[in-house]
Amino acid sequence: MRLDLSSNSFGGQIPWSFFLNLESLVELNLSGNNYVGQFPEVDSNPTSNSSLYDFSKQLVGHIPRHLTKLILYENQLNGTIPSWLGSLPSLKGLGLGDNQLSGNIIEFQSRSLSWLFLRNNKLDGLIPGSIYELENLQYLGLSSNNLSGTVEFEKFSKLQNLRRLNLSFNHLSLSFNHLRNNTWPQLQLLDLSSCNISEFPYFLRAAPNLHTLSLSHNRIQANIPKWLLDLGKDSLSYLDLSHNSLTGTVGPLWWKNLYYLDLRNNSLQGELPIPSPSASYFFISNNQFTGEIPLRICNLSSLQILDLSSNKLSGKIHQCIGNFSQSLSVLNLRNNKFHGVIPDTFSEGNVLRNLDLNENQLEGSLPKSLLTCRELEVLDLGNNKIQDTFPNWLESLPKLQVLILRSNKFSGEICFPKTKFPFQKMHIIDLSNNRFSGLLPTKYFENLTAMINSQEHGLKYMGGLYYQDTVVLTIKGFEIEMKKILTYFTIIDFSNNTFRGEISSVISKLKSLKGLNFSHNELTGLCGFPLSKTCSAPHQSPPSSFQQEDDLEHGNGFDWKLVLMGYASGVVIGISVGYLVLSNGTPDWLVKVVGKKQYRRTVKMTQQRA
Repeated sequence: MRLDLSSNSFGGQIPWSFFLNLESLVELNLSGNNYVGQFPEVDSNPTSNSSLYDFSKQLVGHIPRHLTKLILYENQLNGTIPSWLGSLPSLKGLGLGDNQLSGNIIEFQSRSLSWLFLRNNKLDGLIPGSIYELENLQYLGLSSNNLSGTVEFEKFSKLQNLRRLNLSFNHLSLSFNHLRNNTWPQLQLLDLSSCNISEFPYFLRAAPNLHTLSLSHNRIQANIPKWLLDLGKDSLSYLDLSHNSLTGTVGPLWWKNLYYLDLRNNSLQGELPIPSPSASYFFISNNQFTGEIPLRICNLSSLQILDLSSNKLSGKIHQCIGNFSQSLSVLNLRNNKFHGVIPDTFSEGNVLRNLDLNENQLEGSLPKSLLTCRELEVLDLGNNKIQDTFPNWLESLPKLQVLILRSNKFSGEICFPKTKFPFQKMHIIDLSNNRFSGLLPTKYFENLTAMINSQEHGLKYMGGLYYQDTVVLTIKGFEIEMKKILTYFTIIDFSNNTFRGEISSVISKLKSLKGLNFSHNELTGLCGFPLSKTCSAPHQSPPSSFQQEDDLEHGNGFDWKLVLMGYASGVVIGISVGYLVLSNGTPDWLVKVVGKKQYRRTVKMTQQRA
């Protein structure tokens, strides 16, 4: 009998007494539920008076000897793996991944085991020696645990039927020193990420059917060998060599069916390599590639994510970049040396979600074809030479959440919105270090729904399976990279422009705002303790930025209605607001976290910049 109760909402403890008493049960699948608790122990000498299941002792009366598959993925089971599981004579498959199991992996006495998946638990200790003797084993997944020790890879030489092996993200150290002419003709997947490897595993030359290879987060310091570039020309579809110390140039990429290529965070040089048109995900950021993007990139019609950021690429961005792939979701060319204008070729029906061109030398105005990007959530054009007025036409993009225009040559006043509900989902807007003038855009502030009343709960990040959105914020003169953007992180930075007039009380409605920076403008309405300007003397000029910060000491720093700090994810974000009074009451949680230490650091930084 095969019993499948997977992907339901069952909870509590697994009714072992029921399941293990079914003599005809050969397969049990309870994955994707909310079961808690531990495995039962087996009473090897049950008496006639003992019940089958004793809740106080967690005992089961007999071993289910006919059980061939036990699948308990994605529950909340804890405790250790019981030894009796290793003695089941007919067991062929055991899946306990994505739980909270701890302790050592048990020894397996039966040689019938075909697949074993224990990923994403808290298991520790060595890989048990019996695993290397399981000659029928085809799939072995031990990733994301706390396993340790040095493993001579030749120990796996008996496993000639092995098709998938994943040892990634433990505390293992793998060595290939004694590996001779062993071959794994059936090997399809090999993931040795974060296994303290210092060389490419040469035995892979004899793995003709390999389709997935990940050697990321190791310490390989070498050129990519030619034999690796020739590996699996017809079979390889996934290759991850990121986060190593790879050097030299990358030759032609001949893999016909490669859809995922990740070479991030290495020291690779030379011309940018271009994968085959089958590629969907291409990550090559944080290297030292130079020159222009080869025109062959226009052939990647299936591309979904293209990340070429933080290299030394130059030249103009090809006109095809806006329409060469209707499936392109992320285009990241950040921190290179591209010049010229942004191509105005974004086509109808595109699914672009993230466009990051920050830190280049781009000029001209914003392309109006960005209006076709109806899925756009992140638009980061900061630190370029773009010369334009405020692009209020972007307000009609229904999903835009992050808009970064800082450090360009934008100018002029920000006019009234042209749509009824502009920028409703906006979380982060940074217009700092431009030439904007006129009054603050109060009408826009009134409609920032996501900042007025955020309903987000828990830790949720912007991005997807293969890509996490990032943003760089300038806080008190320091650039801070947020490698993940919390969906409820909200910030407004209009600093270093020439906005004038008063700050509207509508700002106080932005209840979800975590950071606000209006400093270095020409604003008035800033009065009252602890500022030197009193509210009864409207003709006085507002104090300088340094005077405002210096005056904090006289009132113990925080005796005011709203402090200048933002708070997100347990970390205080020091953002000058021009010390704006917004609401009543002292934020006690912030007084306890920051205190005078933050004031002294702020004054010192201000003095250094002066």
